[in-house]
Amino acid sequence: KLWPSNLRLQFVIRLLKALFMDNIPSHQQALAILKASSSFVRYVLSVALQKIQEIRDRTSEECAVLMLGQKKLQKKCIALGRILFNQMECVKAPKTEKGRSIVDMCVEGFSQLLEIVEGEWPEKMEEFLGGVVPADKDEGELCGRTHYAIKTLQSLFTAAINASTTSKDAILMLGVVSLLMKYLPSGSQQLKQVHSWVHGHAQSKEQGNDAPLAKTLASLLLTVVARQSASAQTMEEFAQDVHYHIGDCDDDVQLEESDQFAIVSKTTAPSVLAVLYAHCEVLLSDIDWLIAQLKSEFSPQTESPFTDDDGASDLAHHGTASPTQHTGVVASICEQLTHVLWAMYELVQTALSPGPATNGLLKCLTKLYNVMSNLVKYYASLFGLFTHVCNNLVVLVETVGKKLSPKTYSFITYTQVGVPSSSLSCESPFVHADH
Repeated sequence: KLWPSNLRLQFVIRLLKALFMDNIPSHQQALAILKASSSFVRYVLSVALQKIQEIRDRTSEECAVLMLGQKKLQKKCIALGRILFNQMECVKAPKTEKGRSIVDMCVEGFSQLLEIVEGEWPEKMEEFLGGVVPADKDEGELCGRTHYAIKTLQSLFTAAINASTTSKDAILMLGVVSLLMKYLPSGSQQLKQVHSWVHGHAQSKEQGNDAPLAKTLASLLLTVVARQSASAQTMEEFAQDVHYHIGDCDDDVQLEESDQFAIVSKTTAPSVLAVLYAHCEVLLSDIDWLIAQLKSEFSPQTESPFTDDDGASDLAHHGTASPTQHTGVVASICEQLTHVLWAMYELVQTALSPGPATNGLLKCLTKLYNVMSNLVKYYASLFGLFTHVCNNLVVLVETVGKKLSPKTYSFITYTQVGVPSSSLSCESPFVHADH
């Protein structure tokens, strides 16, 4: 562990700039001696990471003073970020060396600086990226610089995977991609490129059976497709793979092979399952919020406020959406819920052991049924204002009743009966050892 350094932040920035960005010919002979010592370069980077941590925690007197004059601190963060990103950009492939690689330390520092800017000065993110990342002439200012940084990290991630380095550093790179991805416009070509890239790695067998890496890739994929309103469908595909690899709770059932994502295996399925639960809860919460918004915009009472004494529509006097518009939103909600339904349908048939896995699934099922109840009650309250029933809602309710509910009752019985302790896997609380 590195002891607290007395070196000042400005000195560390100048030293790193000399090591990584000084191209003056007369300096190269002296700098070559310092650059040749990887332990010295790593030491300087370790001090830089320590200083960045002090900025985050405000634990040093120097950083406390700089926070008072935030403009100066912002400039120092930009200067340090520019040096770290320049080094990330220059490295084409990771080098085999003892200890952490220099590029991985640069990625960590860059990641922490992004988090500082996002937390302390979110309105300055464009200025930060403008001072750190080169501009792409073919793309917009913020979008172009963000995508350029993401493509640099994509190259580093691919090189790290091919070099079979530890997944810890690869996971860190994916974390930075996830952070930067927020600044790409929804539906943009840049976001589609990120989706295609993450999807490709999720289907690649190069990741092996690394559970933490699989968990991070699955989470990133679900996050990026959520920006394109398709996360529920991807969730369903992941659930099918999890069901296949963990096995069915009925030993007599022969499952069809499902390998849509190579990152899902018997080893990684429990980790991916935890990601599915987390994203399912977020998606259902968002849908529940949307239903509440619809209720507030279009809230009928005992006598509908949208109809006069003659039964004529009075929508013109109320600045709210029309029933037809609400029908379209309900249809879209039903489409999302249908994918969640089928994902739950796969998981309630999966051989999960009592504990975190079954508890997480029961929580998602409860949330799904509550959202369904709110949606049906809302639609029923407006039934008199519609000329027809939303077909998507009818199909959704019928599917829940005929498909999901019977399997849910069986699953509840399955969890209540439990399994003998001798049959539980010692490796994971999520999976039966017999499967």
